[in-house]
Amino acid sequence: MDESHHYRASAGIRAIVEQIIGPDAAGATASSQVKPIFRSEAERQIARTAYEVIRECKHLPSSSHLVKEEVSEFLVKRVEELPAPDQLELEDVTGKPDIAAAVVAKTTELLVSQTIDIPASL
Repeated sequence: MDESHHYRASAGIRAIVEQIIGPDAAGATASSQVKPIFRSEAERQIARTAYEVIRECKHLPSSSHLVKEEVSEFLVKRVEELPAPDQLELEDVTGKPDIAAAVVAKTTELLVSQTIDIPASL
C-alpha cells in the first residue's frame, strides 16, 4: 500500500493567510479584524510570494517537510528569484539580506502549524 501523503490547509487557514499576506490579498472583507503579522508592506509582499511558492510544494510527503533545511533554502532562493510585485515598496528591505529568509521562515512556520496532512489515498 502506498504510504504517500499530501497535505491540505485546515478550514481555519483563511485567518492565518490573512495575517500573513493581509486581508485584501486573502479575499477578506473590509470588516476583517485580523491583525497582520508583518508590519511593513515590503514584508507582506515577500510573505505573499513565499505563500505562492509554498503552495507549489504540495508534492512533498508532508507539510513538516517545508521546514526542513534543504526545503527552506529552496523556498528562500525561489522567493528571492521571483520578481517582486512592487519593486518600489521593496526599497525598505535594501541592505537587509536576511529579511527574505526571516519572512519566508515565519510564513512557512505559520502555515505548517495550520496544515493537516491527509493520506493520498483519501
